[in-house]
Amino acid sequence: MNKDGVLANSVTYNSLIDGYWKVGNMEKALEICSQMNENGVEPNVIIFSTLIDGYCKTGNMEAVMEFYSEMVIKGLVLDVVACTVLINGYCKNGNIKEAFRLHKKMLESGLMPNVFTWTATGHRHLPCHISVTSVTENGNSDRFVTF
Repeated sequence: MNKDGVLANSVTYNSLIDGYWKVGNMEKALEICSQMNENGVEPNVIIFSTLIDGYCKTGNMEAVMEFYSEMVIKGLVLDVVACTVLINGYCKNGNIKEAFRLHKKMLESGLMPNVFTWTATGHRHLPCHISVTSVTENGNSDRFVTF
């Protein structure tokens, strides 16, 4: 790609990283990450979420924490996708306590879980907050229901 004068961007790199971890080649995914850095493309929350998801699925929670720490050091803020990836990883690797902690931190930071967050918890491990809007004569009002 670079040989033809077409420069890869974060979307290109993320697609490659995602493809490599899905076929179980985390080593190649990391190699792509190194190439990305060498070419001056900084990893963003999406790239980190992809790497974290790959390592969660392999059960390597130590690597997950290293990438999470690197995100924090770089000043990147977790979004709902990154939180969901982490919560899913903790649940699937049997660390429900850490999943609860992250879920609570997510809510405290103002991020609302989405349907994927709810699904990641297996519907039974964490409380799910669903926004319910009821229309009244005076207009709309939001309220939250917790299961």
